[in-house]
Amino acid sequence: MPIDMPMNVMMDAMGKCMGSKESGGMESPKMAKMMQPIMRSMMNSSMQVTEHKNDASYKEVQDFMVPTSSGKPFVDAPGTFDKKMTPRISETGMAMLGMKVMRMTRTDMVKAPAPHNKGITWEKFVEHRGYATPGYQPKHPKEGEKVPDGKILAIDGGKPSTLLTEAKKLAKEAGSDKVILSFDAITCPFFRAYAAEDLFKVYNGVPHLHVYLREAEPSDVFDAGGMHCETCAAATNAQTLKVAESMEPAHSAAAHASVPPGRSR
Repeated sequence: MPIDMPMNVMMDAMGKCMGSKESGGMESPKMAKMMQPIMRSMMNSSMQVTEHKNDASYKEVQDFMVPTSSGKPFVDAPGTFDKKMTPRISETGMAMLGMKVMRMTRTDMVKAPAPHNKGITWEKFVEHRGYATPGYQPKHPKEGEKVPDGKILAIDGGKPSTLLTEAKKLAKEAGSDKVILSFDAITCPFFRAYAAEDLFKVYNGVPHLHVYLREAEPSDVFDAGGMHCETCAAATNAQTLKVAESMEPAHSAAAHASVPPGRSR
């Protein structure tokens, strides 16, 4: 029988034996280290789009998330979508020891006004993951083309700037001819669980500019299932981060994020 609870409640129960006093359990370094490989394996396997290990193409992502686009039958399960799908308010997830042990309920969406209170629908998928719908044509620059510059905002409320301006400024200050551009959001469970720390381990002193994107999984309008754990981005000092709602400006949410050393915009 799956247990219907937010992940942070389960973390609290587990954290008692790990010396954690914080809600969510991940404030404890021991708990964070114990859970990190489990979460990496679970999340990577659940989002394994192809059999090969290379980056997936847009078409491969579309065929995975909308199986009928490639002639496969639709199976109503997390990560798959169809025009005729039943709205998802609750779904079973998080496998442990080969069993599905947790049912995730989108409590914030239930409390939200219509149409958000229906949960995850095909229309929500198209709105928030439009690039994964069949027929979408990517608009990013092709290899060898110049990347367009764009306006960015400072998380401390400073004057607007541009991506290129801030990258050049950061490179000059660090005496480097390279800058890492990291486009991230703290409501992305992959970034929070381990990707930020992975980046910290390999950045090798190269300055990097964090560009905070729109919320990956705003809990009130598109809770995709990774929103129920208060966790730390373990790249620097452990800091418990509560999930963000879509109404909070991205640059404001970024001001509270723990990310690898660098400058955040």
